[in-house]
Amino acid sequence: MTNVANIHDHGKQARPVNSRVGQNVRYIMHARGISQVQLALEVGLTQAAVSRRISGATDWTPDEMVDTARILKVSVDTLFTLKLPEVDSNHQPAGFQPRLVSSVVEELFAPFTGHMAKVTRIRQAPVLGHAR
Repeated sequence: MTNVANIHDHGKQARPVNSRVGQNVRYIMHARGISQVQLALEVGLTQAAVSRRISGATDWTPDEMVDTARILKVSVDTLFTLKLPEVDSNHQPAGFQPRLVSSVVEELFAPFTGHMAKVTRIRQAPVLGHAR
C-alpha cells in the first residue's frame, strides 16, 4: 500500500512543512549534541534517510516524528512551530558582528587590568640592596 503523503516529486523543491520540520530538527539536534547517525539509530533509519528528511527531500512519517521528538526531548508540535533565530547568508544570527579575538580578550580581562598594572609596578620597583 502506498502512503500518498510520502510520494515526493523528485526534482521539485521541498514542501514548506518538510523544510520547517527539517530546520527545526537540525537546530534541536545541534543544540542537544545529537548527530544524524545517533538519531538514525534511535529512529530505525539510515543516516542517509535522516539526511533526506532533514533536508526536506523526503516526508517524515508520523511514527518517525513521534520518535524524533521523544529522542530530542521536545513535543511533536515543537518540530512544526519552533521559531528559529533569523540567520544571514553566512548562517550567522541576524545582526551578528564578528569581533577580533584581541577585542574579546581585552573585554574579558578588563576587570583585571588595574590589578595587573599594580603587579607590574611592584615587579619593576627596585628592591633594597639589589641593583637591577
